[in-house]
Amino acid sequence: MTADTSFVLRYFDLIGRAEGARLLLTAGKANWTEEHPEWPAEKDKQPFKRLPVLVEKSGEDEWILCESPAIERYLARKFGFFPANIKQAAEQEQLAEQQYDVVKAFFDKLLVPQEQLEKIGDGFDVLLDRIVEKHLHILEDSSHGYLFGDSMSYADISCYAFYKLLLPASLPLSRS
Repeated sequence: MTADTSFVLRYFDLIGRAEGARLLLTAGKANWTEEHPEWPAEKDKQPFKRLPVLVEKSGEDEWILCESPAIERYLARKFGFFPANIKQAAEQEQLAEQQYDVVKAFFDKLLVPQEQLEKIGDGFDVLLDRIVEKHLHILEDSSHGYLFGDSMSYADISCYAFYKLLLPASLPLSRS
């Protein structure tokens, strides 16, 4: 990354789908700012009419990337939070994908009308308990306190963003 590279992250002023990108930009010591587009007035100005959007500027060049998982993985690779070994990187991506499933189930449960809650069942609770158990198991086996390896990785940052989003809304968690 050159000294004149900077980033703009467009998202709402709240914890959500851009939190992983915020954390990666900060941990990567990037020169970055955040924009909070007026919504829905600026919706049509976004590449896929959705947020988050990452804009990378280097000199006169500007490059735009959309979608939370793509943004996170790009930044993780750019700032060295992914291992070079593709199998180890895939294991970290796998963990992040599981977290996205839990977040989707959370918002499905959050946004469904009260009278329909019974129809969707306890899918969110089951998925959340499962992923918490997986994280705890990995950490219990870690000699360094990180999910993978001996330094902070994409998985650690992704998990932090995951819990930052979900824990306030889902406490108490049970450990079977």
